[in-house]
Amino acid sequence: MSDANVSARKRNHRHDDAIDVAPEELIYQLLLQDVEDFGESLKGKQHEGQTTDFEVALSVYQDNILAASDQKMAASIAEALQSDDTLIQAHEAMELQTRYDRAVALYMDSHPADDVGAAPSKIPQSTPEPTVDEHLLRTLESLNIFSDASAGGVSSSWAASRDPSRGPDRGPIEVQTCISCTDTAPVSVMYKAKEAESGTTDRTYCHKPRCSNFVPPQFIKGDEAICVKCGSKTCTLCKKADHTGESCPPDENIAMFKELAEKQGWQQREKCNRTVKLASGCYHMTCVCKHQFCYVCGVEWKKCPCHQWDEQALLGRAEEVVNRERAIRRLTIVEQRRLIVE
Repeated sequence: MSDANVSARKRNHRHDDAIDVAPEELIYQLLLQDVEDFGESLKGKQHEGQTTDFEVALSVYQDNILAASDQKMAASIAEALQSDDTLIQAHEAMELQTRYDRAVALYMDSHPADDVGAAPSKIPQSTPEPTVDEHLLRTLESLNIFSDASAGGVSSSWAASRDPSRGPDRGPIEVQTCISCTDTAPVSVMYKAKEAESGTTDRTYCHKPRCSNFVPPQFIKGDEAICVKCGSKTCTLCKKADHTGESCPPDENIAMFKELAEKQGWQQREKCNRTVKLASGCYHMTCVCKHQFCYVCGVEWKKCPCHQWDEQALLGRAEEVVNRERAIRRLTIVEQRRLIVE
Protein backbone atom coordinates (compact mmCIF):
# COMPACT_ATOMS: atom_id res chain seq x y z
CA MET A 1 0.00 0.00 0.00
CA SER A 2 1.40 3.43 -0.94
CA ASP A 3 2.17 6.21 1.57
CA ALA A 4 -0.57 8.34 0.02
CA ASN A 5 -3.23 5.67 0.66
CA VAL A 6 -2.04 5.18 4.24
CA SER A 7 -2.20 8.93 4.88
CA ALA A 8 -5.68 9.10 3.35
CA ARG A 9 -6.94 6.29 5.60
CA LYS A 10 -5.44 8.00 8.64
CA ARG A 11 -7.23 11.23 7.77
CA ASN A 12 -10.58 9.45 7.35
CA HIS A 13 -10.11 7.65 10.67
CA ARG A 14 -9.23 10.90 12.41
CA HIS A 15 -12.25 12.63 10.91
CA ASP A 16 -14.59 9.90 12.20
CA ASP A 17 -13.13 10.18 15.72
CA ALA A 18 -13.26 14.00 15.79
CA ILE A 19 -16.89 14.59 14.76
CA ASP A 20 -17.82 15.79 18.25
CA VAL A 21 -14.73 18.01 18.62
CA ALA A 22 -15.07 21.81 18.40
CA PRO A 23 -14.41 23.13 14.86
CA GLU A 24 -11.30 25.10 15.83
CA GLU A 25 -9.79 22.22 17.79
CA LEU A 26 -10.56 19.84 14.92
CA ILE A 27 -8.70 22.12 12.52
CA TYR A 28 -5.65 22.19 14.80
CA GLN A 29 -5.70 18.40 15.18
CA LEU A 30 -5.89 17.86 11.44
CA LEU A 31 -3.11 20.37 10.75
CA LEU A 32 -0.82 18.78 13.34
CA GLN A 33 -1.48 15.29 12.00
CA ASP A 34 -0.78 16.46 8.46
CA VAL A 35 2.53 17.93 9.59
CA GLU A 36 3.45 14.68 11.37
CA ASP A 37 2.53 12.59 8.32
CA PHE A 38 4.52 14.86 6.05
CA GLY A 39 7.49 14.69 8.41
CA GLU A 40 7.34 10.88 8.39
CA SER A 41 7.38 10.87 4.60
CA LEU A 42 10.62 12.90 4.60
CA LYS A 43 12.56 10.40 6.72
CA GLY A 44 15.29 8.50 4.93
CA LYS A 45 15.57 10.99 2.07
CA GLN A 46 18.72 12.70 3.29
CA HIS A 47 21.92 11.80 5.11
CA GLU A 48 21.59 10.86 8.77
CA GLY A 49 22.15 13.79 11.10
CA GLN A 50 21.42 16.41 8.44
CA THR A 51 18.45 18.75 8.73
CA THR A 52 17.19 20.60 5.70
CA ASP A 53 15.79 24.13 5.69
CA PHE A 54 12.41 22.70 4.79
CA GLU A 55 12.41 20.48 7.89
CA VAL A 56 13.27 23.48 10.06
CA ALA A 57 10.41 25.47 8.51
CA LEU A 58 8.08 22.51 9.06
CA SER A 59 9.09 22.34 12.73
CA VAL A 60 8.47 26.08 13.19
CA TYR A 61 5.07 25.70 11.52
CA GLN A 62 4.21 22.87 13.92
CA ASP A 63 5.23 25.00 16.92
CA ASN A 64 3.00 27.84 15.70
CA ILE A 65 0.03 25.48 15.40
CA LEU A 66 0.62 24.17 18.93
CA ALA A 67 0.87 27.71 20.30
CA ALA A 68 -2.39 28.75 18.63
CA SER A 69 -4.11 25.61 19.92
CA ASP A 70 -2.88 26.24 23.48
CA GLN A 71 -4.08 29.85 23.38
CA LYS A 72 -7.50 28.78 22.18
CA MET A 73 -7.69 26.20 24.96
CA ALA A 74 -6.71 28.83 27.54
CA ALA A 75 -9.51 31.09 26.31
CA SER A 76 -11.98 28.20 26.48
CA ILE A 77 -10.94 27.38 30.06
CA ALA A 78 -11.35 31.02 31.08
CA GLU A 79 -14.85 31.20 29.59
CA ALA A 80 -15.82 27.93 31.27
CA LEU A 81 -14.55 29.17 34.62
CA GLN A 82 -16.60 32.34 34.31
CA SER A 83 -19.85 30.58 33.38
CA ASP A 84 -19.38 27.78 35.93
CA ASP A 85 -18.56 30.27 38.68
CA THR A 86 -21.95 31.96 38.25
CA LEU A 87 -23.75 28.61 38.51
CA ILE A 88 -21.70 27.57 41.53
CA GLN A 89 -22.49 30.82 43.34
CA ALA A 90 -26.21 30.42 42.64
CA HIS A 91 -26.13 26.82 43.87
CA GLU A 92 -24.28 27.82 47.05
CA ALA A 93 -26.83 30.57 47.71
CA MET A 94 -29.68 28.04 47.39
CA GLU A 95 -27.94 25.63 49.75
CA LEU A 96 -27.34 28.42 52.27
CA GLN A 97 -31.01 29.44 52.10
CA THR A 98 -32.08 25.83 52.62
CA ARG A 99 -29.83 25.38 55.66
CA TYR A 100 -31.09 28.64 57.16
CA ASP A 101 -34.76 27.70 56.66
CA ARG A 102 -34.15 24.33 58.28
CA ALA A 103 -32.45 25.97 61.26
CA VAL A 104 -35.38 28.39 61.68
CA ALA A 105 -37.88 25.52 61.50
CA LEU A 106 -36.03 23.52 64.15
CA TYR A 107 -35.84 26.58 66.39
CA MET A 108 -39.58 27.27 66.07
CA ASP A 109 -40.41 23.63 66.87
CA SER A 110 -38.37 23.78 70.06
CA HIS A 111 -39.57 27.31 71.05
CA PRO A 112 -43.29 27.54 70.18
CA ALA A 113 -43.78 30.59 72.42
CA ASP A 114 -41.38 32.62 70.35
CA ASP A 115 -43.35 32.23 67.09
CA VAL A 116 -44.54 35.81 67.12
CA GLY A 117 -41.90 38.09 65.75
CA ALA A 118 -39.81 35.18 64.57
CA ALA A 119 -37.08 35.93 62.14
CA PRO A 120 -38.06 35.88 58.46
CA SER A 121 -37.30 32.73 56.52
CA LYS A 122 -35.15 34.56 54.01
CA ILE A 123 -31.67 35.77 54.67
CA PRO A 124 -30.38 39.06 53.28
CA GLN A 125 -29.12 38.62 49.76
CA SER A 126 -25.39 39.07 49.62
CA THR A 127 -22.84 38.38 46.98
CA PRO A 128 -21.00 35.12 47.74
CA GLU A 129 -17.26 35.11 47.82
CA PRO A 130 -15.73 34.31 44.42
CA THR A 131 -14.84 30.64 44.05
CA VAL A 132 -12.40 31.17 41.18
CA ASP A 133 -8.88 32.54 41.39
CA GLU A 134 -9.26 35.96 39.74
CA HIS A 135 -5.53 36.17 38.93
CA LEU A 136 -5.69 32.81 37.15
CA LEU A 137 -8.80 33.92 35.28
CA ARG A 138 -7.20 37.17 34.07
CA THR A 139 -4.05 35.32 33.01
CA LEU A 140 -6.02 32.79 30.97
CA GLU A 141 -8.04 35.55 29.34
CA SER A 142 -4.90 37.46 28.39
CA LEU A 143 -3.57 34.40 26.54
CA ASN A 144 -6.53 34.46 24.13
CA ILE A 145 -5.40 35.91 20.80
CA PHE A 146 -8.84 35.55 19.22
CA SER A 147 -10.68 38.04 21.43
CA ASP A 148 -10.69 41.82 21.17
CA ALA A 149 -8.79 42.10 24.44
CA SER A 150 -5.05 42.57 24.63
CA ALA A 151 -2.96 39.43 24.19
CA GLY A 152 0.07 40.63 26.09
CA GLY A 153 0.13 37.90 28.72
CA VAL A 154 0.69 39.06 32.27
CA SER A 155 0.48 42.76 33.05
CA SER A 156 3.38 45.03 32.14
CA SER A 157 3.73 46.17 35.75
CA TRP A 158 4.17 42.59 36.95
CA ALA A 159 6.65 41.83 34.17
CA ALA A 160 8.59 45.02 34.93
CA SER A 161 8.82 44.10 38.60
CA ARG A 162 10.77 40.99 37.62
CA ASP A 163 13.15 42.85 35.29
CA PRO A 164 16.25 44.09 37.13
CA SER A 165 16.83 46.81 34.53
CA ARG A 166 13.44 48.39 35.35
CA GLY A 167 13.93 49.15 39.01
CA PRO A 168 12.02 51.81 40.96
CA ASP A 169 14.73 54.38 40.24
CA ARG A 170 13.74 54.40 36.55
CA GLY A 171 10.25 55.71 37.29
CA PRO A 172 9.30 59.41 36.98
CA ILE A 173 7.91 59.42 40.55
CA GLU A 174 10.07 59.12 43.64
CA VAL A 175 9.88 55.89 45.61
CA GLN A 176 8.65 57.56 48.81
CA THR A 177 5.83 59.24 46.87
CA CYS A 178 4.71 55.89 45.48
CA ILE A 179 4.75 54.31 48.94
CA SER A 180 2.74 57.16 50.50
CA CYS A 181 -0.04 56.87 47.90
CA THR A 182 -0.59 53.12 48.27
CA ASP A 183 -3.94 52.12 49.71
CA THR A 184 -2.93 49.36 52.10
CA ALA A 185 0.01 48.58 54.35
CA PRO A 186 0.77 45.19 52.70
CA VAL A 187 1.26 46.91 49.35
CA SER A 188 3.75 49.32 50.91
CA VAL A 189 5.65 46.45 52.52
CA MET A 190 5.78 44.54 49.23
CA TYR A 191 6.95 47.64 47.40
CA LYS A 192 9.74 48.27 49.90
CA ALA A 193 10.81 44.62 49.71
CA LYS A 194 10.94 44.76 45.91
CA GLU A 195 12.88 48.02 46.07
CA ALA A 196 15.47 46.41 48.36
CA GLU A 197 15.76 43.41 46.04
CA SER A 198 16.20 45.45 42.86
CA GLY A 199 18.70 47.73 44.59
CA THR A 200 20.96 44.86 45.67
CA THR A 201 23.79 44.12 43.25
CA ASP A 202 24.89 40.65 44.36
CA ARG A 203 21.62 39.07 45.45
CA THR A 204 21.33 35.96 47.58
CA TYR A 205 18.23 33.77 47.57
CA CYS A 206 17.31 30.90 49.87
CA HIS A 207 18.98 27.71 48.65
CA LYS A 208 15.82 25.67 49.19
CA PRO A 209 13.95 25.40 45.85
CA ARG A 210 10.52 25.51 47.49
CA CYS A 211 11.40 28.77 49.25
CA SER A 212 13.85 30.70 47.01
CA ASN A 213 13.07 33.85 49.00
CA PHE A 214 15.29 36.90 48.62
CA VAL A 215 17.54 37.52 51.63
CA PRO A 216 17.93 41.27 52.40
CA PRO A 217 21.49 42.51 53.04
CA GLN A 218 20.74 43.25 56.72
CA PHE A 219 20.21 39.51 57.27
CA ILE A 220 23.63 38.62 55.87
CA LYS A 221 26.60 38.28 58.22
CA GLY A 222 29.86 37.52 56.49
CA ASP A 223 29.24 34.64 54.10
CA GLU A 224 26.08 33.50 55.89
CA ALA A 225 22.59 34.59 54.81
CA ILE A 226 19.57 33.78 56.97
CA CYS A 227 16.25 33.44 55.14
CA VAL A 228 13.54 35.57 56.76
CA LYS A 229 10.85 33.22 55.47
CA CYS A 230 12.00 29.72 56.46
CA GLY A 231 15.06 30.45 58.60
CA SER A 232 17.44 28.41 56.45
CA LYS A 233 21.06 29.48 56.11
CA THR A 234 22.62 30.00 52.68
CA CYS A 235 26.23 30.61 51.66
CA THR A 236 26.56 33.95 49.86
CA LEU A 237 29.52 32.69 47.81
CA CYS A 238 28.27 29.43 46.28
CA LYS A 239 24.54 30.13 46.93
CA LYS A 240 24.13 26.66 48.45
CA ALA A 241 23.43 25.47 52.00
CA ASP A 242 25.60 27.14 54.62
CA HIS A 243 28.87 25.35 55.44
CA THR A 244 30.50 27.57 58.06
CA GLY A 245 34.17 26.77 58.55
CA GLU A 246 34.46 24.76 55.35
CA SER A 247 35.33 25.68 51.78
CA CYS A 248 32.57 25.87 49.20
CA PRO A 249 31.98 22.47 47.58
CA PRO A 250 33.34 22.29 44.02
CA ASP A 251 30.81 22.64 41.23
CA GLU A 252 31.83 20.90 38.01
CA ASN A 253 29.39 22.91 35.89
CA ILE A 254 30.68 26.24 37.20
CA ALA A 255 34.29 25.11 36.72
CA MET A 256 33.59 24.09 33.11
CA PHE A 257 31.80 27.37 32.47
CA LYS A 258 34.69 29.43 33.86
CA GLU A 259 37.14 27.45 31.74
CA LEU A 260 35.05 28.10 28.64
CA ALA A 261 34.72 31.81 29.51
CA GLU A 262 38.48 32.10 29.87
CA LYS A 263 39.08 30.44 26.50
CA GLN A 264 36.51 32.62 24.76
CA GLY A 265 37.73 35.81 26.43
CA TRP A 266 34.45 36.58 28.16
CA GLN A 267 34.50 39.17 30.93
CA GLN A 268 33.18 38.66 34.47
CA ARG A 269 31.95 41.55 36.56
CA GLU A 270 33.61 41.74 39.97
CA LYS A 271 30.64 43.30 41.77
CA CYS A 272 27.74 41.23 40.45
CA ASN A 273 29.78 38.20 39.23
CA ARG A 274 27.93 38.14 35.93
CA THR A 275 29.72 36.87 32.83
CA VAL A 276 29.35 39.01 29.71
CA LYS A 277 29.92 37.92 26.13
CA LEU A 278 30.43 40.37 23.27
CA ALA A 279 28.60 39.18 20.16
CA SER A 280 28.96 42.30 18.03
CA GLY A 281 29.43 46.04 18.30
CA CYS A 282 31.94 48.15 20.23
CA TYR A 283 33.72 47.37 23.51
CA HIS A 284 31.45 49.67 25.53
CA MET A 285 29.52 47.27 27.75
CA THR A 286 26.62 48.01 30.09
CA CYS A 287 25.92 45.25 32.60
CA VAL A 288 22.49 44.41 33.98
CA CYS A 289 23.62 46.04 37.23
CA LYS A 290 24.07 49.27 35.16
CA HIS A 291 27.85 49.33 35.50
CA GLN A 292 29.63 50.46 32.30
CA PHE A 293 33.01 48.94 31.57
CA CYS A 294 35.51 48.05 28.83
CA TYR A 295 35.07 44.55 27.44
CA VAL A 296 38.81 44.12 26.78
CA CYS A 297 40.21 44.79 30.26
CA GLY A 298 37.11 45.04 32.46
CA VAL A 299 38.02 48.50 33.77
CA GLU A 300 35.37 51.21 34.09
CA TRP A 301 34.52 52.70 30.71
CA LYS A 302 36.80 55.45 29.36
CA LYS A 303 39.37 54.86 32.11
CA CYS A 304 41.66 52.58 30.11
CA PRO A 305 43.86 52.95 26.98
CA CYS A 306 42.13 50.09 25.11
CA HIS A 307 40.63 50.54 21.65
CA GLN A 308 36.92 51.30 21.67
CA TRP A 309 35.96 48.83 18.96
CA ASP A 310 37.06 46.03 16.67
CA GLU A 311 36.29 46.34 12.98
CA GLN A 312 35.12 42.74 12.62
CA ALA A 313 32.76 43.11 15.58
CA LEU A 314 31.25 46.25 14.06
CA LEU A 315 30.81 44.48 10.72
CA GLY A 316 29.16 41.60 12.55
CA ARG A 317 26.62 43.97 14.04
CA ALA A 318 26.01 45.53 10.62
CA GLU A 319 25.42 42.06 9.16
CA GLU A 320 22.84 41.33 11.84
CA VAL A 321 20.87 44.46 10.97
CA VAL A 322 21.13 43.85 7.23
CA ASN A 323 20.11 40.20 7.55
CA ARG A 324 17.04 41.29 9.47
CA GLU A 325 16.13 43.75 6.72
CA ARG A 326 16.91 41.16 4.08
CA ALA A 327 14.42 38.76 5.61
CA ILE A 328 11.75 41.45 5.42
CA ARG A 329 12.61 43.13 2.12
CA ARG A 330 14.28 40.14 0.38
CA LEU A 331 17.42 42.07 -0.47
CA THR A 332 19.80 40.85 -3.13
CA ILE A 333 23.40 39.92 -2.30
CA VAL A 334 24.66 43.14 -3.93
CA GLU A 335 22.28 45.31 -1.89
CA GLN A 336 23.22 43.43 1.27
CA ARG A 337 26.95 44.07 0.80
CA ARG A 338 26.31 47.74 0.01
CA LEU A 339 24.33 48.23 3.22
CA ILE A 340 27.03 46.50 5.30
CA VAL A 341 29.70 48.84 3.94
CA GLU A 342 27.50 51.87 4.60
